[in-house]
Amino acid sequence: MKNLKTLIIKNGCFSECPKYLPNSLRVLEWWRFPSEWLPNDFQPKKLSILKLSNNLYLAHKLDSLAKKLVSLKVLNFDYNDSLKEIADVSSLQTLEEFSFRGCKNLVTVHSSVGFLSKLKRLNAEYCEKLRTFPAAIKLPLLKDFSLCGCSSLVNFPEILEEMANVGWLDLKGTGIKDLPCSFHNLSGLRNLEIIWNEMCKIPSIIFMMPQLSSCYIEGGGKKRKVSSEKPEEDEEEGLQGILTHSLPSQHMMKALCLRDTNLSDDFFPLAVAWLPNVTQLSLRGNNFTVLPECMKEFCFLYLLIVDDCNHLQEIRGIPPCLTNFSAVNCKSLSPRATRVLLNQELHEGRWTIFAMPGGRIPRWFEKRCSGASISFWFHGTEFPDNALFFAILLKDGLPSPVEVLPIVTVNGNQVSCRWRETPVDQLFIFHLSETIAYNVILRFENKWNHAEISYEAHDYYTYDEVPTESIAKEIGIHLLKQKISSSIIQDIRFTDPYKMTQLIIMMMMVSIVLPNHKKQPLLLETSIEKLSILKLPDYLYMLPKLDSLSKMLISLKVLNFDYSNSLKEIPDVSNLETLEEFSFEGCSNLVSVHSSVGFLPKLKILNAENCPQLRSFPPVINLPSLKTLGLSGCSSLEKFPEIQEEMKNLEELDLFGTGIKDLPCSFCNLSGLWLLYLEENEMYRIPSVIGMMPSLFICKIELGGNKGRVSGEQEEGFHGILTHSLPSSHMQSLFLTNCNLSDDFFPLAVAWFPNVISLVLGGNNFTILPECIQQFRFLVVLNVDDCEHLREIRGIPPCLTDFSAVNCKSLSPRSTSVLLNQQVHEGRSTHFVMPGGRIPRWFEWRSRGASISFWFRGTIFPYKSLCVAILLKHDILSPPLQVKPTVTINGNQVQFGRYGLMGQLFIFNLKRDDYYYEAPHFKRGWNHVKLSYEAYYKGFEGKVPSESIGKEIGMHVWKEESSSIMEDIRFTDPYKMTQLIIMMIMLSIAFPNHKNHPLLLQTCIGYWTLLFLTMYDLDNDSELGSEGSNISDGSMASTELAGAELGCAQM
Repeated sequence: MKNLKTLIIKNGCFSECPKYLPNSLRVLEWWRFPSEWLPNDFQPKKLSILKLSNNLYLAHKLDSLAKKLVSLKVLNFDYNDSLKEIADVSSLQTLEEFSFRGCKNLVTVHSSVGFLSKLKRLNAEYCEKLRTFPAAIKLPLLKDFSLCGCSSLVNFPEILEEMANVGWLDLKGTGIKDLPCSFHNLSGLRNLEIIWNEMCKIPSIIFMMPQLSSCYIEGGGKKRKVSSEKPEEDEEEGLQGILTHSLPSQHMMKALCLRDTNLSDDFFPLAVAWLPNVTQLSLRGNNFTVLPECMKEFCFLYLLIVDDCNHLQEIRGIPPCLTNFSAVNCKSLSPRATRVLLNQELHEGRWTIFAMPGGRIPRWFEKRCSGASISFWFHGTEFPDNALFFAILLKDGLPSPVEVLPIVTVNGNQVSCRWRETPVDQLFIFHLSETIAYNVILRFENKWNHAEISYEAHDYYTYDEVPTESIAKEIGIHLLKQKISSSIIQDIRFTDPYKMTQLIIMMMMVSIVLPNHKKQPLLLETSIEKLSILKLPDYLYMLPKLDSLSKMLISLKVLNFDYSNSLKEIPDVSNLETLEEFSFEGCSNLVSVHSSVGFLPKLKILNAENCPQLRSFPPVINLPSLKTLGLSGCSSLEKFPEIQEEMKNLEELDLFGTGIKDLPCSFCNLSGLWLLYLEENEMYRIPSVIGMMPSLFICKIELGGNKGRVSGEQEEGFHGILTHSLPSSHMQSLFLTNCNLSDDFFPLAVAWFPNVISLVLGGNNFTILPECIQQFRFLVVLNVDDCEHLREIRGIPPCLTDFSAVNCKSLSPRSTSVLLNQQVHEGRSTHFVMPGGRIPRWFEWRSRGASISFWFRGTIFPYKSLCVAILLKHDILSPPLQVKPTVTINGNQVQFGRYGLMGQLFIFNLKRDDYYYEAPHFKRGWNHVKLSYEAYYKGFEGKVPSESIGKEIGMHVWKEESSSIMEDIRFTDPYKMTQLIIMMIMLSIAFPNHKNHPLLLQTCIGYWTLLFLTMYDLDNDSELGSEGSNISDGSMASTELAGAELGCAQM
């Protein structure tokens, strides 16, 4: 035990204190330490981390013990109810982290805590009785500082010197009444939250913070108007001081929330001066009566919230970029103001989301109907979300506001999944594109598709579900004719096109078959034998007699009962031996399908999609001609039918959203199946039969049943695959997400799927990518996103080019080093996304921020020779980011990358097919290139400023591409160097006798060089690049010759 370095005890229960602790300890963490004393002979000189919960000894003797803790870096007293005072810690000058979170009885913190020169983290959250805190602090390295929940703390400490590393500060639930003037020394502060506090006015200092971009303030003290008829002198001076000292161009504020702060009408003229660049403004619960015309001067404002502003009456100005507006519970809003908000041009010019009071849906909505849902039909494979606006009108006199969640359903499948619930008063207008999830591929057949818009509702305050029937009054739909082509307008209808089409077809068929049917009505019944197509959606008469009528339909080839809500059972159809297409899609009340459907010898299409109550399906099928089988959306169907004989014509099968729990062994009789989707299901294990499918090429599986680790039963199934599957398996694309795969998966997978090219394993439980993964000789794409337990990477497949490990929080630095090995990237065109704290050293050129520049010579852009690395800041990845690289040459954007999910580090090659290059003609001189990127938060609207997220960007030139390419790429402005050489030639000519006066020449060269560098801005790359592109190769050659002459002259 003498060499013990780490001792951690969290769940142990001891009655006596330890009699001995080794002096070699570097980490000591002991929860519920059983004594007030540490062993007398314990000399903690090497101790760097000390965490002792609920211990009195250190609480009272820390000042004397501190002299022995010469190496201590981490000190933790979290949730120590016995701790009342933090003693003198001035001796702990090596301390980097000090936490006493949740110490309910802590009253005093010694002033020495404010002068720990190496302290990076100070956590005093939820110390409810804390009254005495260091009056002044000087912590130059402090990054994390929290006083949240210190309800008895009245004063915020003075900041003696600049502290640039604190980026976020939460003062929620404190007793602090004001912020000191020295608060502006937190020069790096970007986010500030002050709610549930005792402040009586808005601290004027917040508008002087140089980097503050997001601020949330909620009134909590004795509320007083910020600007009233008789403001107090100090408050009025503070507001004028803001106007005097702050310039519109200096403000970084993007998002500001001032809730319940008693703002009056005088606020807005001041706000336009304070906050010229604000994009989000929330002013809930204030006292202003007008949104004045000066609101138009908020040029970048796209979100404005004025909920619960009971005195708001008039709206005289709308910001030019406003898309999101909420005025819930603004009871005094005039009809004139409502008309301003409902102006058709305001909404058609932007994709808006407006919630406000209102008694009716605007007249420019073409279709309106009573209730909580509305339908339309569109033709084609693409959903026309960009072309439609919707309005929801609720009933008058609701007891409280509600939150609504719009729902879009197409052909019975819900496709909207990214909308956050929005508070609604009475009228809610929104653009349909806001309800469709990003990166969701909606696959529709090239036919008329039925879409329905509805919504769920919850109480705004209690979140209790509210029946939509009790609150819904009307819903409307509007077609954006200005934003779309005339062809799309023809492909959207508000009446069912099938009913009209089928009626016309039947009338034409009857007319052809029975030209004299008016004189001979009985012939209509007898001639039904010649009927080949029968489509009767939601038709009650035919269904009960289908079994007897089927004897007469001897020529029937197509039978369609789609969206027949009255249909509960498919009867015996064994007589329909000529039937080739049978569809009953979207029959919401269908429960049973007769077994005879499984034995129709000529059936090619069987469509039972989106029948949510279907439970009984033919247990056995023998359909040798079947090409299409639709069962997706049958959420009550638990068993897949046995395949009696080989069915080689069925190539694709989508079982998305079914209740199927397993696949039968006879499933392998689908010998032609090459694509299989098994998502949103009730399966609790991976079906072993997929390894026996002879032609299966793409398989996508996501378990939805009783999720647990790979069971013994499943493992036995895995070995069954090993027994029956051959290395010549055709599987090339395999998705196994959220399948609870463990480390045992990989040795088996190498045997199952030796030819796999794309492998997606997101959300699983394995901890290691083992060495055997190198046996995936053809693997190109590997995705392990959200594998939070993944720690080690011991092998990399030889052909791997695409790798993603987004949100793999446990990945070790050693594994990151394996992924960043230069040889891994130089041999292939890689696209790697992963955690990472720095760009690899083999990137020759690195630049802080979100862009990098270089120059190339010649008419062809050398994209094949360039590798780029993007490093983001560590605190901006929630929610996940999507980035798109862009390339600008001589001021013209010529390249667009695809959006990709982003970790902290992104390494990619420009020569990949993922990126699209235009081919403009470049001049033969030096061309200036700027590489940057655009970013979006996944699931949210609007771009994220790359400057706010970018930490560093780097570039590497592949040297093996061509030896000459290195001479044609430079990372410093070649024109500046050329001009400097010319100046040196001129000096040589001006001083022909410089050998006799070397000091004079040296002095002049130094002077002119300094003057040259002063005249030209080194950062003005774009201007120099555009000018430099006009210089030809001939001038460059003459410059090089002149440089050679200068060298000879100086010899």
